[in-house]
Amino acid sequence: MKSSIEYLEQKEDLDATLKIVADENSMRNLRAADQAWEAGRVQEFTSWNKVKRHV
Repeated sequence: MKSSIEYLEQKEDLDATLKIVADENSMRNLRAADQAWEAGRVQEFTSWNKVKRHV
């Protein structure tokens, strides 16, 4: 049986996912990123080392 905290964490994740999926611009950006990755255009992405310095 799941705890209340586990349920709330899963609900929060699901709500965030549904919000992204419902947003056309977000989905367009995700599809473009998938296509760039599959095409090997890695220069279009920011490395994790650069990102984590600003988090």
